[in-house]
Amino acid sequence: MPDLDPDFIGKLSRLGLIALLLAVVIVVAARFRQFWGLTPIAVLVGLFQMLQTTLAIGLRIQVFPGVELSAGSVAIFPATLFAVLLVYVIEDEAEARRLVYAAVLANVLVALLIVFGQPLFNSPGEGNRLGLDPPAAARLARIVVTGALLLAVDAFILIRAFEWFASRIGRNILARAQFALGLSIAFDAVAFSVVVFGASPRLGSILLIDMAGKLLAATFYSLAFLFLLPWSRVSGISTTDGSPSSPIPVTYTGPITYKDRFEDLRKSAVRDALTGVFNRAYFDHDLEIQTRRALLRGDRLVLLLIDLDSFKKVNDTYGHPAGDRVLVLFGEALRAVARQNDTACRYGGEEFAMLIAGGTPSIAARLFERTTEELARLWAAASPPLPFPACRFSVGAAAVPDDARTAEDLLAVADRRLYASKRAGGDRLTANS
Repeated sequence: MPDLDPDFIGKLSRLGLIALLLAVVIVVAARFRQFWGLTPIAVLVGLFQMLQTTLAIGLRIQVFPGVELSAGSVAIFPATLFAVLLVYVIEDEAEARRLVYAAVLANVLVALLIVFGQPLFNSPGEGNRLGLDPPAAARLARIVVTGALLLAVDAFILIRAFEWFASRIGRNILARAQFALGLSIAFDAVAFSVVVFGASPRLGSILLIDMAGKLLAATFYSLAFLFLLPWSRVSGISTTDGSPSSPIPVTYTGPITYKDRFEDLRKSAVRDALTGVFNRAYFDHDLEIQTRRALLRGDRLVLLLIDLDSFKKVNDTYGHPAGDRVLVLFGEALRAVARQNDTACRYGGEEFAMLIAGGTPSIAARLFERTTEELARLWAAASPPLPFPACRFSVGAAAVPDDARTAEDLLAVADRRLYASKRAGGDRLTANS
């Protein structure tokens, strides 16, 4: 293995200080945006983008003999994405897009100035020392445009990855930032190296070292994002002690973006606060939609109406808190057994409902058995233990198009069969009249 360049660690440390300075400058601009808006951040991003694309070919630090690291790509480019992510979080996606559009436009204009102004840069005389000949000007302009266009793609990947991680994996703020920055930066490392250095025989080593450097920078900026974000006074963030200016815990999973808050509000509007299943308003709407869809497509739709047996006795004997615990456990059981396309709802009081798209009587029977088993499991694991046996429940099932062709009729048939189950002693499913 070749020896590490003796000056590399010192130069890497200086790059780290530069990266920290850039992050602090961006956050300062964000903190005082109520006075001057987002214009300073837009100016910074435009400068960073131009500077990093220029330094990508003009300043490289030797890591091993023959293996170099781009100072601009490692220290400056991730700062651009850091700024985009910060604006996205403290404002919204529209502002982040405007920021990127401004940077792309500024760099395209700079590339045009380089191309059309090349004769001035290469004019003879003591006052013209750039020596930018036509091939060099064209190459620099191509790199500037490439970097600007890639920024637009990088920003799109950054935002989508940040939201995807929250919706599919979790809202851990540090993990979200690391994933989003790492993915977008990795894409940029590959795309920029291939476009700019594609003809170089050292493409592999260039790509490898740039990828490693940029991923290291992504981790650094993720930590900077975590610790500097509260100082930018993000509205809507409530930390563990209730103060928006205190550090956000690494494991913070609350709403942080406007989309997080919107999604939380949307869920609270359609979810039953106690049990976590959908509420009555959502059920009424979805029942109508799914009934029409089933009839239009010639599919089956099964409705289960569910009522907890002897629930009033639980409330009267053990109190409403115990009754609430029963409802919570039953909601958990329904969510556990429901398939991806099934809709579990709280119909009212101790009554629940489930819509099963494409369901059959056999599926309804299996769900009844699985719910009984899951409720028994949750009941046994309850802490503190409930002082009475697991509640039983009665079910009435009806299907489209077998039993009804409208939502109202489907509900009426299921309700009639539910009470048939109750009259028969409960703890059973009735699927036919």
